[in-house]
Amino acid sequence: MENINNIYGAVAEWWTDKIREIYNNKVNENDMRVFKNYLTNLIDDNISLNGCLTISLTPHNILTKSLIHANIFSNVLFKALKDEMKITPHLISLYNEDGYLQWYLSI
Repeated sequence: MENINNIYGAVAEWWTDKIREIYNNKVNENDMRVFKNYLTNLIDDNISLNGCLTISLTPHNILTKSLIHANIFSNVLFKALKDEMKITPHLISLYNEDGYLQWYLSI
């Protein structure tokens, strides 16, 4: 289970880095830490419950919930954050806004 939590933490770190990139590293680091921890926990909960998960910036998605929880949400993110990540127990895949596979990791 420790290894899986590390993978979920790495996924949350990827999204954290993406947000830092969009904001040119001008986001409060405490807010980023809250975001990353909350997202990691939501990933774990959702995978445990459903077996798969899609992370994207849409209403009621765990990414949106995590951003709001950490007080990071803004129109800048909505316009810039178009990536979508799909997670299953054995595969993480990342797609761009046009639906093209950008990256994947077999777990």
